[in-house]
Amino acid sequence: MQHALPILLTEGHLRRGLDLAVIGRLTAFNVATRFKLPRSKAGVSVGADADLALVDLSQTFEVTLDGLFYRHRQTPYLGRALTGRVVQTILRGQPVFRDGRVVSRPAGKLVKPSV
Repeated sequence: MQHALPILLTEGHLRRGLDLAVIGRLTAFNVATRFKLPRSKAGVSVGADADLALVDLSQTFEVTLDGLFYRHRQTPYLGRALTGRVVQTILRGQPVFRDGRVVSRPAGKLVKPSV
């Protein structure tokens, strides 16, 4: 998921002309609807949760192992140049990621997988 938005921006918006509003629906409204999340997770509006990803569309970056934030450090995008760097992520109005670093403590509950 870490590279879903930059892939959509690079391949969809820049290379194929996909409208940014469509990308917004794909990454917010459609996801919230699919997983039956509350409307407060589906977009930006008064009373919504203020879950936002702020993206710099002018920044291009290379996908590297050191830049992966998930547990299993493997990706089909390794070495690929992507455009649209996420510069800040805000969860419920609080910054959780800024300038390439996680800036908050985990907010979710750790669930151990069943064997």
